[in-house]
Amino acid sequence: PAIDRETSLEYLSEIALKCGELRIKKLLIDRRIPEVLGPEHTESILGDYVRLSKGMVIAFVNKTAELDPPLQHFVGKLNSQGAAFQVFNDVKAAEKWLVAHPIPDPFG
Repeated sequence: PAIDRETSLEYLSEIALKCGELRIKKLLIDRRIPEVLGPEHTESILGDYVRLSKGMVIAFVNKTAELDPPLQHFVGKLNSQGAAFQVFNDVKAAEKWLVAHPIPDPFG
């Protein structure tokens, strides 16, 4: 399936709403999309991703090795703006990080 700016924001918005309803603060996303957004779109959605993930810790599991560099770059930009994301290649490592990582203050 193709990924574009709108689809990416729809996915994260749905996830963030459901997590809010269920009061979930830590989330593992097993990312099975074989592509990433181009740089022309990633810059425009950084603020939205940071806002939607406020007060949450999110681990992406990405098993497509060639997507690691752009995903790591995107996550680095998110985290520099106050988000708490990380990219992993396997579920066990992601789970370990989620357990150990503190939940950020949504107001801080």
